[in-house]
Amino acid sequence: PADMDLNFKDIEVGAKKRLKLKEKIIKFKHYHDCFRGSDLVDYLLSLENVQDRDDALEFAIAFFDSGKIIPIRDSFDFEDNKTYYQFVDTNSRKKRLIKRRSVSSSRPNRDTTNQGTKKRRSSVTFSKDRPGFILTEGEIAPFRRHKIGRSVKHSSLNEDEISSLNMAARVKQLEKEIIRLKGELELKHIIIQRQKELIDNLQKEEVIHLCDLIRDTDLEIKHDVMITPRSIRALEILKEEENYISALMILVKYFRRSLLAHSSLKDNDIESLFFNMEELLLLNTHFADDLVERFNLWNNSEMDKLGDIFTEWAPRFEPYCRFGAQYDKSLLKLDKLMENPSFHQVMSDLSAGLNEFNGKTFREYFMLPIERVPMYELLVNDLLSKTPKEHVDYPLLKKASKKMKKISNQFKSTLRHAEGQIKFRSLLERGDGFETLASIPIPLEERILIDTIPVLAIYDLEDPDKLTHHEPELIILNDIIVASNFLARRIDYQLYCQPLKVVWCSVGIEESVKDLFSDRDHATEFGFVMGGPEFTWVVFTSPGSAQNIVDSINTAAGIISLEHRVGIYQFINKCVYDGSWRDGNFFGSGKLTNADGIVFDGYWDPVFSTGFGIVTDDGHSEYTGWLFDHTEVEVIEKEYTLWGDVRPDNDTWKVIDYTSKKAYLADDVILYMGETIKSIYRVKKGKVKVIQRENTLYHLGKGDVFGFSCLLPSIDSVPVRYIAEKNTEISVISYSHFKETLSQYPELKYQLFKYHFKQINYVLENHVTFDKFSEDVNLDYSQYGLGEPIQVYNCLLKMRITLPCTMYIFKDYIIYETSVFGFEELGCFRITDINSVVYDITTEKLTITTEDESYEFTSINSLEDIPDILENLQNEAEEVEPIEFERNSYDDIGMTYSDWILLLKGCSVAQYKSGKIIFDEKSPKNCWKLYQVLDGVCNFGNSKLNPRSIFGEISFLDDGHPTVVADTDVVLFHLDGFYLGTILVLNPILAGKFYVYLCSLLYKRCKFIN
Repeated sequence: PADMDLNFKDIEVGAKKRLKLKEKIIKFKHYHDCFRGSDLVDYLLSLENVQDRDDALEFAIAFFDSGKIIPIRDSFDFEDNKTYYQFVDTNSRKKRLIKRRSVSSSRPNRDTTNQGTKKRRSSVTFSKDRPGFILTEGEIAPFRRHKIGRSVKHSSLNEDEISSLNMAARVKQLEKEIIRLKGELELKHIIIQRQKELIDNLQKEEVIHLCDLIRDTDLEIKHDVMITPRSIRALEILKEEENYISALMILVKYFRRSLLAHSSLKDNDIESLFFNMEELLLLNTHFADDLVERFNLWNNSEMDKLGDIFTEWAPRFEPYCRFGAQYDKSLLKLDKLMENPSFHQVMSDLSAGLNEFNGKTFREYFMLPIERVPMYELLVNDLLSKTPKEHVDYPLLKKASKKMKKISNQFKSTLRHAEGQIKFRSLLERGDGFETLASIPIPLEERILIDTIPVLAIYDLEDPDKLTHHEPELIILNDIIVASNFLARRIDYQLYCQPLKVVWCSVGIEESVKDLFSDRDHATEFGFVMGGPEFTWVVFTSPGSAQNIVDSINTAAGIISLEHRVGIYQFINKCVYDGSWRDGNFFGSGKLTNADGIVFDGYWDPVFSTGFGIVTDDGHSEYTGWLFDHTEVEVIEKEYTLWGDVRPDNDTWKVIDYTSKKAYLADDVILYMGETIKSIYRVKKGKVKVIQRENTLYHLGKGDVFGFSCLLPSIDSVPVRYIAEKNTEISVISYSHFKETLSQYPELKYQLFKYHFKQINYVLENHVTFDKFSEDVNLDYSQYGLGEPIQVYNCLLKMRITLPCTMYIFKDYIIYETSVFGFEELGCFRITDINSVVYDITTEKLTITTEDESYEFTSINSLEDIPDILENLQNEAEEVEPIEFERNSYDDIGMTYSDWILLLKGCSVAQYKSGKIIFDEKSPKNCWKLYQVLDGVCNFGNSKLNPRSIFGEISFLDDGHPTVVADTDVVLFHLDGFYLGTILVLNPILAGKFYVYLCSLLYKRCKFIN
């Protein structure tokens, strides 16, 4: 069998893929990757060279004799039954010796009616047209290892007797090992001799008849079934597949085998030329067999389908990707081999025979595998176009189309990569500095050439007089773009190349830039500007080509967003930035490592030239903010910080002048639940316990503060009781005095209210259990005498900024209410004031224009029916008085109207599918986020977050946030933490006001719960 078309290695590889391998446990021992003997025979029977089960069994016995497989129980013969076997590399400890015996050269008669009985092994022979590996009388078959007798110990034996028994067992083991090795050596010698005989026989054989390699299958299909265009196209697919297999047969069995048989040619050269083409032949043969099997059932309407076959086979066409990766190298190998006179002569003789047979050339056949996978995609799509939508195969073909497109794109990508490798090596061979392109640092594993584009001229805007060394052309690689005229040895590579993923190209050149180069060669009206992290190039092109070149650059970079990019770049000053970019500047999340090794890892905002995150210097890390100008970064040093422990210390309290002190005895009530307070209290000495109903929530000691609720908007009473546990002295600071102090020292507001925010959260987190978490608030329109609204819509309203909005449509008015976080606003206009109503079904935007204003509403729930509703109302509307709403008053302790407008500019709408995690408790700390539910429901522990519910405020404690999951599909309004952090770095006073709002939010939550 070693000289058959499918050798033992092919059988082993194919069997491991096709057999169902199992794990068996016998006598408490595990045997992995086991299979039944009958299953191996079934697999061998499916191979092209095996005619019947006797042939398959005989080949299985030879496969067993070669030592490739072993039984997991003691057995000396291969059996076509349920006996389990495993490959020798699965468990090397189970290799066994089998008894030496001579093998008869004649094939025994077998009773094939009972495959479960044991069959005597014989020599392996094959028919004349399938030469086989024959063991004749007297030749030595391969040996297997018996179980070795283990050392024997018995209580009645003395030590010398035990030692003698052990030594005898060891000698016996060594003797058997010698016999096994001798058998293996003799077997190898026999195989080598048979291979030499095979080559001699191939050289003596006549030329293979090409007509014998043509595959043509007769199908039993009723004529009336095949009259539809779909069935005709399906049959054409099979015929095309069989023609393709015939072509592979000619390549493998006509060209490859003939070349291998030529003694003057090296086998390695021939194998590298044809690479895995034999694997492709086997693959497509099985694929065609599946198609034939399906067509033989085509008369049954339920089996009139091919989509399931293509869906199943699509991922199996992966070997074509490996062939594509090797294709260009194979062509180069072919050109090199054609320089060999012997190869050239053999190839000429074979090609002459092929040309006489069908008029085609070897190269035409050789390129067919390259075209095959994309052809499958076209065939499936064509069959889909001829399939009625109600047909059983239609959804299967749609799924198959997606699968084939995926493997086709993967194949094309592999092919482009292989071509790029060849082109890049040719580029390096130019020399004169081009060889340096291979040594430029790259985050990818391998650099390839995508395209070279000649241009008229390239100039550096920062250095117009930069020396040029070559003809100008843009060399596009997979990670960089090179200006060839700047390229030279011994200069910084940043001077002649830009990172492909972080360059911005704009077609057209401004007049001021044109004037700089008006006296230069080839400076024309046409071109584009290419900007990168350090340099900007002006590229002059021929008319009409600038846009095409820019499109090629963007396509090569895989750019989706024309503004936002992600990439890594090393500056000339050795600073390295890895992260997000916009227009050549750091923007968003990224890490900058400067030349001194200091790392700034966080968020960057080029608009404010501000960032914040973790700064690591000499192993010490700190969360802080910074100012930056390009790669020059300066940490913000202030007396107070936005991160870390902000508990007010004695120095903070020294700023505040205490107005009075009070003493309390043990069990005295300091503040009653529900009592209105206008002061702040600080424990000077003693201890205070905080009680809700009969439960003690927590204890306050020296230095702790309470009563902050008097400073919060809309909070006018105490939600708990404060009782002295023992003799206690309290400092009392009046509301008016404390407010005046904060106006003089606004930085204290951040420290005090973040500290208090932690106190409130401690109560909610550890002492309050609730099953509802909602802040639903509806407009009280009864006070305006408007009656019930006709319709209510949740939407987004864009005026100065985009905000969530509830639109109420009444008979004569439209009222819009915005309530997001701590910002509230009401607006109204009359139906009679409406000039036009336009609904864009594509963008789902509704624009209502009045005499004074234009309102743009975006759909959360559909707004499609509003134009019809308003048209009907306008026909019946009466002139009514306008309604004026007073703007919500904002306390000067907390956020003002302008403060909210500034922060809400950093908001956006986010959508999550049901089951999606919105907040993950495993997320890193210092990850600020604030959400408000617009539509849908979220899960927060045992609580439900309904529309208008707010969550995420706990993330501002810098300690993470509990997990929140979308219970249904939800729409959320999201305050971006990065934007907020940037604003607060620049304006720490605003940070104090924001924490006043967060405290108010938690107080309202406590009030709602109680």
